[in-house]
Amino acid sequence: MWIESKCVSKLSADDMEYDPSDLSTFDPTGSIVREKDNEHRGNYLASADNTRATLSIRVKSGSSQKQTVELFSALNNLAFIKNDSVISAGTPVGPVTPFSLLKVIGRLASIVDTPANEIVDGANAAAVQTYNNAIFNDNNGNLLYTLGSFMDLGHWGLAYPNVPMSSATDGVFMEISCQQVPYRRLLEDCKDMVLKVNLTRIAYSTTQGKYNDLRFKKYKSFAQEDNNAISPLSYFSPNQFQPMEVDIPEVYYIDKMTGLYLDIEPMDDVTLNFFIVAYRNNGLAFDGVYGAK
Repeated sequence: MWIESKCVSKLSADDMEYDPSDLSTFDPTGSIVREKDNEHRGNYLASADNTRATLSIRVKSGSSQKQTVELFSALNNLAFIKNDSVISAGTPVGPVTPFSLLKVIGRLASIVDTPANEIVDGANAAAVQTYNNAIFNDNNGNLLYTLGSFMDLGHWGLAYPNVPMSSATDGVFMEISCQQVPYRRLLEDCKDMVLKVNLTRIAYSTTQGKYNDLRFKKYKSFAQEDNNAISPLSYFSPNQFQPMEVDIPEVYYIDKMTGLYLDIEPMDDVTLNFFIVAYRNNGLAFDGVYGAK
């Protein structure tokens, strides 16, 4: 595998094969310009005061250990493709697969007549095992990390709630959510969209979280990739008023191949606000047939 590393401040639009003129500045009115003009679908006018759009992503841990989480990476997300190489801390997770579902079904079939309270080798014989999966909770579109564990049948319905702020022993131990839109919708949207971020604001609930780098991975075709990193700690001022919140004024781009990885401390509750000054959406549908006036 060929890997190229660059500092984030030099991760320009040219590096990502975009012309900055192709990206449009955020317009808070949300008015689409030239709605019937196919050539300009997805373009928005610049606002007079250069207003920025904001995406707020919250990562809430119910784990007693440090855990690596993945943000964005719309085409390579852990909810779709298992990739343990990006996990540097905690429990590797991957998507729910037909194989894992068959194992659950097989276990259920084998215990259908087992007494609920029968103990075999120190465990409940009627318990069913969850698996280390990244799975969307489609009640609200959050992404949940689940821990491989045996649970009594009566507890199975509790496997996918919001993460409790206490150490989880089964079920969900990590939750990723977005304030503005369901996180699942955001990932789907990023398959067609390019975002230009010029400020990242991070709020931590534990002091240790400030010591964990933000690691950018720009996937490319045929196994190539670029890797970059930001140290939030280097942006903290010794006399700043809010010691648990930091602003990172780096400019970078996010598209369907861009993943952001960070280690979340045990029981940490981290919110990342991404301020977006421009974007391009190439996935909006045309009106009528191609070439129509």
